[in-house]
Amino acid sequence: MAKRRRLTPIIYRSLFVGAPPLFLYKSLSGELSLNAKEMSSDGGVYLLIDKSGSMYSAVDGVEKIVVATAYALAVLKSYKRVVVRFFDAEVYEPVEDVDKLVDILLRTVASGGTDISKAVEAASRDAEMRKLRGYTLAVVTDLEDEKLNMEVIKRAKSIFREIVFIVVGTARPLQGVKSIRLTPPPPATLFFNTPQI
Repeated sequence: MAKRRRLTPIIYRSLFVGAPPLFLYKSLSGELSLNAKEMSSDGGVYLLIDKSGSMYSAVDGVEKIVVATAYALAVLKSYKRVVVRFFDAEVYEPVEDVDKLVDILLRTVASGGTDISKAVEAASRDAEMRKLRGYTLAVVTDLEDEKLNMEVIKRAKSIFREIVFIVVGTARPLQGVKSIRLTPPPPATLFFNTPQI
């Protein structure tokens, strides 16, 4: 049975302090796929975040789930129309505000399985049911799923404006799908003050 994971004060602080600089750092370096220039005014973002057991391993000394969560918080703080869903072997209920997202993170339990296909199918059904027009589907994952069904991804392309995989870690990106590698920024950039624009 997986142990319940609680965020340490340093990780909790890094999510709030580190998310905007991470977003800014990735935007400035051209590595962030969901930036304001690319988003249409009526578009939205549907984030699927992998919380499987493998997401609790580290990349450059930072747990993958922390990198994924900082990305999610940055997107939530930057766009009005955002849906977030966590998944592992199961897909969890959508979250649409920062307070609920942090509450879920405080209760997150790491589990062993990963089912990206099930998560993409659930997001596609939800988008169709709620008529979420013009949304981009972003799947934040380390891609440790040997059963990924590319037919599910192809079907989702007919529902979402764009599909992008945000790959946390060193896995090889998927063929034929837009992919961006997301890694922790250098420590010096993580805690600087975000300039007012």
